[in-house]
Amino acid sequence: MIDHQVHDDTIRFVVSLLSWCSSWFDLIRVLHPKADPAYG
Repeated sequence: MIDHQVHDDTIRFVVSLLSWCSSWFDLIRVLHPKADPAYG
């Protein structure tokens, strides 16, 4: 049961971390369009 709680907390942490990174990447893409590979 303790392990399950730790597992849930870890997943929650990873998800929030990915979401934070994703928002930063979006911000960088908006500020520096040429940094995005999609723009060649």
